[in-house]
Amino acid sequence: MNPGLLLFVLAVGTASAQQLTSPPSRECRELGAMSGGAKEGNSVPTYSAGETITVKAEVPNMKSGAFEFNLCPSADAQDEDCLFKYPLEMADGSGRQFEINSEIPGGQYDVSLILPKGLTCDICTIMWTLITKDCVEGSSCSNQLAKLCADISITEEKTRKTRFWGKAFRIADKALDVAHAFSRG
Repeated sequence: MNPGLLLFVLAVGTASAQQLTSPPSRECRELGAMSGGAKEGNSVPTYSAGETITVKAEVPNMKSGAFEFNLCPSADAQDEDCLFKYPLEMADGSGRQFEINSEIPGGQYDVSLILPKGLTCDICTIMWTLITKDCVEGSSCSNQLAKLCADISITEEKTRKTRFWGKAFRIADKALDVAHAFSRG
């Protein structure tokens, strides 16, 4: 077998092994084509500004490295800086990187992120950067980067609304308390 062909097959196999399963990932090719799936009528997951979301990543055979997530609020932006404008914070307060220190069986990772407050977009893009260390025995290590994107929608922050029956039950409870106190008195 041609060594160049083998290297190509291995590279394609490695690149396709990692993916975001929720929201679904796609390649980050050109910024102007970011929302290709959404423009073709496919729906995108919808979240609220300021919401904590769980991103599900699949990376088999990864023993160490990190994930980083960035948000671009304009899927049609032609400026590459857009993808780095809003780095997403981990919901647990640990910063902007999800560290991986040991392999998880099956390579399934759930990462909780906080979407920026006050930011809305009909179609925006999350860019996932996978950072792995490539170490050759007897030599130094170098970081390897892989990037995938996912399209989402962010609506205004949800306000807590009390449902009708919740209010009705609270009013009835208060009325019963008043009636009970009145009957004692």
